[in-house]
Amino acid sequence: MGYTGPDGAVGRQAGPWSCWSEKPPDSSGGVVTRPFLTIAIISSVRRILSVSAQFSLEELSNEQFNHAIIELGAEGSLILIVAIALFLVSRREGG
Repeated sequence: MGYTGPDGAVGRQAGPWSCWSEKPPDSSGGVVTRPFLTIAIISSVRRILSVSAQFSLEELSNEQFNHAIIELGAEGSLILIVAIALFLVSRREGG
C-alpha cells in the first residue's frame, strides 16, 4: 500500500521510517552503540573523580583504602575496555 508524504515522497504506511522512501540514518538494523559507550566512559570517569574526592576529604581505614584502590583499578580497566570497544565500533562504522 503506497503513501505519499507531505513532501511528495512515496513509501509504505507501516512503521516509523517506512512511510518515506529514505532509510533511517542507521539502516544496518543494529543497535546504535556509540552513545552508550560514551556514557559508560563518562560515568566511569565521574566515579573515579568521586572516589578521589573522598580520599582527600576523609581519613580512610586500611580496609576502606584497599576497597577504594580496587574500585579505582576496576574503573580504570573499564574505561580502557570501553575505549577499545568504542574504537572498534567507530572503525566498523567507518567513522
